[in-house]
Parts: sequence; structure tokens; C-alpha cells
Amino acid sequence: LEAYRGTPDYEGETVEGTIALLRQTLSGDPNPLTGERYLPDCSFVLERDGVVLGGSILTLWKDAPLISTIFTHPEYKGQGIAGQVLSACMTVLKGCAYDAVFAFITQENTASGQFFTRFGFEDAPRQT
Repeated sequence: LEAYRGTPDYEGETVEGTIALLRQTLSGDPNPLTGERYLPDCSFVLERDGVVLGGSILTLWKDAPLISTIFTHPEYKGQGIAGQVLSACMTVLKGCAYDAVFAFITQENTASGQFFTRFGFEDAPRQT
């Protein structure tokens, strides 16, 4: 949650609400609003000495992988953590039979947009 504070995507979420959403996602039950299902083999946590440095949660959205969450601990930003996590995700996904990988990025989150562009992501028509 701390990774999102102060970003365009932070909407005042609470720790309790975030934990509930993570539990639901990790349970394997589909998201009741979007139908997304968790892809555990494609999701990662990078930690060092018991400290979570960053991570990702990938889900299946309309039969394609969606990077639902990618984050870096605020104290470790700018050290390539998110890039390492995304590279791990993409390595696993290369072995799967998916035609595309999605990441929904809010227009205001230019830093995230630039990050994904550096990794070869392209703008796609708006999805609903």
C-alpha cells in the first residue's frame, strides 16, 4: 500500500481493504466485478533479508494475462526492482500460449506508462 501513496493511482485505500482484496485475489476466486483470476505462477515477490522490495500480481482477464499490480517499496525506488519483477513475469509468460499481456495504466500515471514503454509495451485501444 505504501508503494501507491502519493501516486496518481492512490485513492485513499486502507490497509484493511487492501488485505481483503489481496486475500480474495490469492484465494483463486474470480473478482466479482471483473472476473479476473489470479495467475500464481506468473506473480512474484522480491525480498531481501525479510524485507519485501517489490512484487507483482498477474491475473487472467478476458483470457489474457493482466499485470494487475506491480510495485516497489518506496525506500527502494529507482533501483530496478520493478524491472526485475516485470522481467521475471515476462520470462514465465513467454513459455505460455498467450498472444498478449495487458497492463491498465491510468492516464495520469505517466511514470508507470513510461516504465511499461521501456519494456516494450504499447498503447492499445481502450478496453472495457
